[in-house]
Amino acid sequence: MGAYSVGKGVLQWELGGVFDQQDHQLFRYKSMIYQQELSMRYGLIGERLEISAQWGYQWESTLGSTFKDIHQSDIALKLLLFDPYKNPQFEAVNLYSWKDQHRFKLKRLIPALSVGIGYHFFSPTNLFNSWYPTNSPKFMLFTQNSLTNRLVLVTNHVWDHVQTDWPEYRFLASLTHTLGRDWSVFYESEFIKNDLYADHLLRIGGAFLQTKNLQWDTHFALNFKETPRRKTFGIGISYRIDPHN
Repeated sequence: MGAYSVGKGVLQWELGGVFDQQDHQLFRYKSMIYQQELSMRYGLIGERLEISAQWGYQWESTLGSTFKDIHQSDIALKLLLFDPYKNPQFEAVNLYSWKDQHRFKLKRLIPALSVGIGYHFFSPTNLFNSWYPTNSPKFMLFTQNSLTNRLVLVTNHVWDHVQTDWPEYRFLASLTHTLGRDWSVFYESEFIKNDLYADHLLRIGGAFLQTKNLQWDTHFALNFKETPRRKTFGIGISYRIDPHN
């Protein structure tokens, strides 16, 4: 998720599905997991404030048994604290120098910065989150850099399940390159760390902007450990209702 909101008065829906194959070498079992995910994002104050809600349902087949339950149910707020592009001199163009217009500028390393707070809601009998309290908070930090006109770097820091016995930290770095008006590709590196589970996932994917308000995306991810070894494939669609169109 980037540092900016979807825009004041803009409502964006995101629907996706993820297939996750897990092969645990130590305990010698395989799992097939499918997750259906739905999220809503709404901009409240220009590019500064956004409210969002996420919901996910999971089907899992392990050792001949099938389990299904909600695996995600939370709401969050995100606030933009700093936007370097609000300074009109940040991207001032020198009309007299082609070299100056096209060279890399160190000031592009200054990121936009947002913070967020969220809250999880789970049933006490939830199959996939029974070790957590029914409700728990999370805190987030987002940065976004436009390194070039086509290359964008986004980082997410998430401190999850805070004030529980199993706090979790996640870090994600995403590099997106636009190929033209409608196509883009991205590379992501995600680290997950807690006392229950730790991992490093590499993810590659692409997106296609079908219309001004409709976008498709897909990705493939894998890790490099064997407890468990994971391979995931996902596809999603997002649609925004923009009153400004």
